[in-house]
Amino acid sequence: MRRQDAFVRGGGWAEKAYRGGELRGRMLGLVGFGLIARNLARMALAIGMRVQAYDPFAPDDAFADGAVRATDLDALFATSDVLSLHCPLTEDTRNLVNARTLGLMKPSALLINTARGEVVDEPALCAALAAGTIAGAGLDTFAPEPPAPDNPLWQLDTVILSPHIGGVTEEARGEVSLITCGNVIAFLKGESVPPRFFVRG
Repeated sequence: MRRQDAFVRGGGWAEKAYRGGELRGRMLGLVGFGLIARNLARMALAIGMRVQAYDPFAPDDAFADGAVRATDLDALFATSDVLSLHCPLTEDTRNLVNARTLGLMKPSALLINTARGEVVDEPALCAALAAGTIAGAGLDTFAPEPPAPDNPLWQLDTVILSPHIGGVTEEARGEVSLITCGNVIAFLKGESVPPRFFVRG
């Protein structure tokens, strides 16, 4: 997208200059299968993607809508056309995406990180993008935030960056306020807070 945007802004216009690819039939791999990942899976399935998800803590009924449970993380990396991260930051997930796991991915694969910056080894990702080990990345989280001015990510035209705003919408802000107030009221009444509102990492 960045290359096409720069091409048009520079005065270029040639329909054959860039070829995209359809998502239909491609494999979406999800690391973590909480509410956000499940909603993404439903959207991906609706447009004809295949979906596999790795999450040892997700209940079996979470996979009832058509996503397949992946039990081998390396295989998930190796077979996904788009790999999207939705896991919390723990000692097990820190630098989960590293030189070794990036090396398992297809050269045409895309990586999306809307989880936590520390889940990705950024120097390894920069090296993989520069070498063409994977085709591109979309990053909404970084380590640290904001990225340093000399971060190599700035120089790569195969990565799209956003300032940790994946969940920042006007609608979401209002809903978060309502949920927070509801949780506080439930706590003060001695009621339990629904576990789906607990966040690890």
